Amino acid sequence: DKSKGNTKVDEEAFTCIQKAYEQLCTIAGKRAYDSIDPLFDNDVPNVTEYNKKHFYDIFDPVFKRNAQWSINKQPPSLGEAKDSIDKVNDFYNFWYDFKSWREYSYLDEEERDKAECKDERRYIDKLNKQERNRRKKEEMTRIRQLVDNCYACDPRIKAF
Repeated sequence: DKSKGNTKVDEEAFTCIQKAYEQLCTIAGKRAYDSIDPLFDNDVPNVTEYNKKHFYDIFDPVFKRNAQWSINKQPPSLGEAKDSIDKVNDFYNFWYDFKSWREYSYLDEEERDKAECKDERRYIDKLNKQERNRRKKEEMTRIRQLVDNCYACDPRIKAF
């Protein structure tokens, strides 16, 4: 017995393990957990002369990072300078219509299980849903800004 009689520590450890198991044993729970990556770089490159000159080196890794959230498992790559207008348009159309599987229930601040009655659970669900929608909208605004900035820096657009 490693706890040496400390049942409070044992209980907390067991509860923590049980919550982790419950979260990760379902596809929806795992997806919610995977959506929150504290190390994920949400930065969007700005429209600068430097970024225009180093367009592919700056924007390609950013799109590759963000592609992990795509419902489509084969998102188009940024491509290269010699790509046709059709391929460039396919890239921008995909990202302007980006569909993400990322969701934010894992960040819910209100725990519905702690509610004492049905009305309180409904109210908590409403608060959590509003916050998830706000985060989703913020994420889609970030993706849109990324695509807009990329388009503004893309040397292929000027060439066509």
